Amino acid sequence: MPHVPRVKIEWNRKSFGISSGDLDKYMEAEDPPITLRNIIYYDYYTNKEWKLIDTYYLRDEEVQIVIDRLKKSLLLNISDLCVRLCSS
Repeated sequence: MPHVPRVKIEWNRKSFGISSGDLDKYMEAEDPPITLRNIIYYDYYTNKEWKLIDTYYLRDEEVQIVIDRLKKSLLLNISDLCVRLCSS
């Protein structure tokens, strides 16, 4: 069986204001739609959510698309969270 390179992203739902399901929606919303594994990982001991991303079948340019979309999805929520916190 070949070694499958994987990326694990982990975040605190309260800090980032985004759940695994929300992240899935953001990743699929733009063109090209990116579908992450349909598994919600949640660590009850640390209150962190996480996703595994298999990169085995991705071409180099596709890797960059996934990276850019992840950054955009998580940063959008951080800035939105900051606006909500600052205005309250």
